[in-house]
Amino acid sequence: MKDLIKDFKWAVLYLGIMWGLEMFLNPLDAFGLRPGRADTLGLIGIFAAPFLHGNAQHLIGNTIGYVPLASLTILKAPGQFNKNFWIISVLTGAAVWVMGQPGSIHVGASGTIYGFFGFCLLSAVFRLDFPNLVCAVLTWIVFQDLIGGMSPTLASQGISWEGHLFGFLSGAIAGYLDSISQQKQQEISH
Repeated sequence: MKDLIKDFKWAVLYLGIMWGLEMFLNPLDAFGLRPGRADTLGLIGIFAAPFLHGNAQHLIGNTIGYVPLASLTILKAPGQFNKNFWIISVLTGAAVWVMGQPGSIHVGASGTIYGFFGFCLLSAVFRLDFPNLVCAVLTWIVFQDLIGGMSPTLASQGISWEGHLFGFLSGAIAGYLDSISQQKQQEISH
């Protein structure tokens, strides 16, 4: 229970930072992720982009996805939210920095949200047990519409399909790493 409370505090803190930056420091969007740019301004976006949003409407849309998927991620791997948030966010940012469209600026938490989606959906592949399967099925039923956002032909104009795709894949990696960690913990306790 202690781990759940700690994780929800992290999730609320990160969402609070997003809202605080949007309300009070919106011009920081210039620090978004700039693919291929190797100077400080280009690289800082790998870490900053999930917290920056183009406008309040963008952040409201991401909040709607962040709250339930972050909650599922917490319930699926108690005590691991902070680690999973950063694995997903940094891997997503690094992949977009390497393979994103040069000259573009990527901001928003949607890559991380797609990472939570990938984590919740694909963890069941790595840990075939009833709770993981239930979580994966529920995640699919509720959030299957996110799949189109990972395609360059289906994503809306101006939407970072690269961030969505690499977020999803980063979530799968985080899910795999979490399954290894859980297996090791079970072996130690037996």
